[in-house]
Amino acid sequence: MLSTLQSIAAAAFGVQSERKRQADATEHSATKLIIVGIISLAVFIFSLYFLVQLILA
Repeated sequence: MLSTLQSIAAAAFGVQSERKRQADATEHSATKLIIVGIISLAVFIFSLYFLVQLILA
């Protein structure tokens, strides 16, 4: 699971090498990557929202 999170974080920030991206495609299922990616995106958006609310309060 940690490997999946690392892969998604690297891809999101654009620092993932082509070799690593190819390895991730063979090591992880697409469904797992999509689910973890959506959850990570939701956590990121809610974190930004709550941070802005905290600053504006």
